[in-house]
Amino acid sequence: DAFAPAGTVCRAAAGACDAAEACSGADALCPGDRPLPDGTSCNDGNGCTAPDVCTSGRCAGSPSDAVCGAHATCTDDRGTGACSCNLGFGDCDGARDNGCETDLGSSIAHCGRCANPCVIAHGTPACLGGNCRPATCDAGYRATSGGCVDVDECVTGNGGCSRDAVCTNTDGGRTCRCKAGFSGDGLSCAPADRCAGVATDDGDPCTDDRCDPATGTVSHAPASVDDHDACTDDLCTSDGVVHVATCGELDCKTLSRCDSSTGECTYDPAVDGAACAMGTCQGGRCVGGATAGRKKGGCASAPGEPAGTAALGLVTLLAWHRRRSRR
Repeated sequence: DAFAPAGTVCRAAAGACDAAEACSGADALCPGDRPLPDGTSCNDGNGCTAPDVCTSGRCAGSPSDAVCGAHATCTDDRGTGACSCNLGFGDCDGARDNGCETDLGSSIAHCGRCANPCVIAHGTPACLGGNCRPATCDAGYRATSGGCVDVDECVTGNGGCSRDAVCTNTDGGRTCRCKAGFSGDGLSCAPADRCAGVATDDGDPCTDDRCDPATGTVSHAPASVDDHDACTDDLCTSDGVVHVATCGELDCKTLSRCDSSTGECTYDPAVDGAACAMGTCQGGRCVGGATAGRKKGGCASAPGEPAGTAALGLVTLLAWHRRRSRR
């Protein structure tokens, strides 16, 4: 009898890992059934397993991240693996080979969902559990759940401004301005000098010319002429301050000293024979007739009276009248 040509399939493959048998051409019998060698690639029909290989004539694969990548779940759909991201992750770059690469709970660029950047005005952003929150805020701002909001510095301690200044809150800060009647940088304010440029000199040497810097009021109080010397009478004239000695000359007496603290005058006797208002000095007294005294001038002082006392009183009276006439 004739045999089928060699290579003629006499038994078709029964599965993905079963080999088809062929006639040898020299025998009427079909070779025995045998599987494909272990490790031969195959397709188990599940799109979510890889790699699929034959093992003891059976095709099988193992679930693998290589199908959908990290942080993703594969669902078989008639032999095709459908990938979905695990909770909290996103495939924000659209590349299947790296899976769901983005942690939506911490990504600044994709906070909570893809293409949702976390932006915080006046601060540094942080994505916490998928919610955009401020990590830090700029100076002059404070953190809230909604972002960084302005701090009203003027509420506490007048914002650090002087108590004589007005504090005005600004976006992220504050300004300080001295109140009316005060000058300075706002942090330090002092009463304004209202005497700047104000003429105070009235031309009278007998007045103390002053200006009140707080009000700008000019005053001309009598000037102090006291030289703190009890031995002088202190007067102010149109020519200035005059200090007239209080210890006058006495007939037949010579001034020895004057105590500046008490004004007490001390005299020594004049030399005997010296001329005096009524005659000559003898033993410290003026000796002579009243007629002789009148013949010498008629205005002589009585014995023992300070010479020039009347003249001194006249000078004092004249100075007082001058002061009165200038006021």
